[in-house]
Amino acid sequence: MKQYEFTNNIKLHAGALRSHALKFTNDIDDANDLLQDTLVKATRFAAKFDQRANIKGWLFIIMRNTFISRYRKQQRERERVLQVEEISSATLYKRNRKPRQK
Repeated sequence: MKQYEFTNNIKLHAGALRSHALKFTNDIDDANDLLQDTLVKATRFAAKFDQRANIKGWLFIIMRNTFISRYRKQQRERERVLQVEEISSATLYKRNRKPRQK
């Protein structure tokens, strides 16, 4: 399958992919970002696509994996922020603590 045929073929499924992305994200902007990331990855890996396979299913798998990767990355970032906040809070507590009077 040539590149333009492949591109036209994946465009046929863009509506279904957008709806699916919205179910994942519950936000239209995030859904559009997820759709765009999915289509970019599909185009980038078009040479690896087995033409005997179901292209719609392949696209949905790419979307699911992209969503999961993004979710895990966000979780790691949140954990880092919480750790930094805990360290900062502990440092501030120690600095602002008044020494005991004997």
